[in-house]
Amino acid sequence: KSLRGLHDPDEKKIFVSGLPFEFKRKDVEVLFSSPIKQCKLLTFPDTGRCKGQAYLTFDTIEGAKNALKLNGTIIPPSKSTDDEKKKKKKES
Repeated sequence: KSLRGLHDPDEKKIFVSGLPFEFKRKDVEVLFSSPIKQCKLLTFPDTGRCKGQAYLTFDTIEGAKNALKLNGTIIPPSKSTDDEKKKKKKES
């Protein structure tokens, strides 16, 4: 394996955990309300569902610092996924 990033860490890249399992990339962008350059949601291999963890790279250092201010915040499940579930139930 390469040691990329070991000696030159990116200040705009952070690890987050405690996300709801239903979260998608768009939900993460809405939650942090800062431009995100890259979002790598960690998923279960069998279901593809979010593990509640992600690596985020923000466009700016300020965006990453603002995200770190949310440390300890309880995140409710996303409204958009609730709406999608209701639509699926209506279709059934």
